[in-house]
Amino acid sequence: MGTLYDSIGNKDPGHLIKSDDWNELVEAVEKVDQRLTDEVAQLASDISALDGRLTTAEGEIAQVRQDVDAYFAQHYRLTMSTQRTRYAFGELAEIRAVVTDVWGNPLPAVPAEQRPWVDFLTVWGQLKPGDGFVSRGGAGNRTISVRTNENGEARALLRAENAEGFTDEEEDEVSGSLQTHHAATGFSLAETFINVKTPMEAKNNGAFAVMAQEYDRSDSNGVRKYLDAFYLRNQYTFVPILPPIFTHRWKDYRTTVMAVATRDNDPTTPDHGRGVSSIHITFRDWISPWFALQYLTIDDGLVGNYMDRFRPKVSDDYAGTMAGVLTEIDDILVDQGILGKIKYLKNINVALAQMEVTAPPVFYNDLIHQVQTGIAMQQTLQGIQMVSGFGEQQVAMQALGDAYIASAAGEAATSGKVNQLEAQVSGMKNDVSDVKRRTADLETSVAVVDQKADAVQQTGVELAGRVDTVQSQVRNVEYFNVSDLNNQMNKLNQLWLHYGSAGPTG
Repeated sequence: MGTLYDSIGNKDPGHLIKSDDWNELVEAVEKVDQRLTDEVAQLASDISALDGRLTTAEGEIAQVRQDVDAYFAQHYRLTMSTQRTRYAFGELAEIRAVVTDVWGNPLPAVPAEQRPWVDFLTVWGQLKPGDGFVSRGGAGNRTISVRTNENGEARALLRAENAEGFTDEEEDEVSGSLQTHHAATGFSLAETFINVKTPMEAKNNGAFAVMAQEYDRSDSNGVRKYLDAFYLRNQYTFVPILPPIFTHRWKDYRTTVMAVATRDNDPTTPDHGRGVSSIHITFRDWISPWFALQYLTIDDGLVGNYMDRFRPKVSDDYAGTMAGVLTEIDDILVDQGILGKIKYLKNINVALAQMEVTAPPVFYNDLIHQVQTGIAMQQTLQGIQMVSGFGEQQVAMQALGDAYIASAAGEAATSGKVNQLEAQVSGMKNDVSDVKRRTADLETSVAVVDQKADAVQQTGVELAGRVDTVQSQVRNVEYFNVSDLNNQMNKLNQLWLHYGSAGPTG
């Protein structure tokens, strides 16, 4: 215990309390009381000073709060969301942006023209406004400004890069086809393309075949236009001599969509981003592997059907056969899309190559080759023809067929002239034979003359021998008469002249 307790306290019952002890106790109590009084007074003074400081602080806090409220009143909280983050080509991803104050509270109700706007920006794909929203588009549809509704919402639709230029109705048709239920997987076609691991799996479970049926439907103009446009924009990436590269993997396009909330959409008024957000969305290209693995492949059923259609058109008439085959091809390709024409032309080409005909005409192989050449030209020019507005007619094939038919007609007209020329040549051959006969007689006469010339030459040799003999005799004669010798030589010369010109007579 304390000192006071030790000195005057610690008493047992019956102990005497002295006056000094009592006085000491009273004095100690007074000191404590004074000390408490002083401390309370000091505390009251401190509290008074603190109260003043608190009053000042409250004023400063109120000012700060006012400044903070004014600052945040100029800013928004912007949140973005979408139903899912993975989509198939042909689907529309709806992006929902909600504008609130910075605390997440709804914005106060104001007239429509005073509501904030949301600027959407994408690095890939095209944007368009959601249904019922006021908007202003940007160049290339990569940006769009959408005004919020009474709930502070702004909605934009994101589509794949290849969907530019399609109407809302056409996009709805494509999207609707992708929602077709696929019994083999229990999902829609779009969900199947997204969920299966490889394109080959989508082919094997029949999803690609269902999409081919959707394209071939006569009333699916939007689907045809969409897929044809994709092919025209990417046809140079499909190299038929190489194996498909989309067999074991998908090609996904991941894009970032950003959004900025602004007070208005007037570029002349100073403004700044009052709220920023972003979201990532992925689109899967199922069209390229569908081309390579399903639609643009050879169909044995079609090939057999085409051979049955072409065989009755073959006859001994070249022009009739060509016209019949081309007419049959036109009937096959009528009312088909660009991809349909390319597919059927490929199968027609195979059918012509494999078709066998009983007792084919002499021109059969040449005609088949000419038709296949026309098919190759038509396949090359198909896209250009459609873009250039030449319509449905197979321009390249028809032009080439007309040229071959005209050539065949010209050949027939020329055939008669060739026969006349052959007759003239035959007459000339007879004349040549007569000339050859006369030449043979002349050659016989020449041979006789040659024989006579040989005899003359032999006589000359004999005369030369006689001259040598005479000269030898002259050298052996010691005395001779020059005049007689000259006479003898003159006789020899006469004999030479006689035999040299007429030849020996016997």
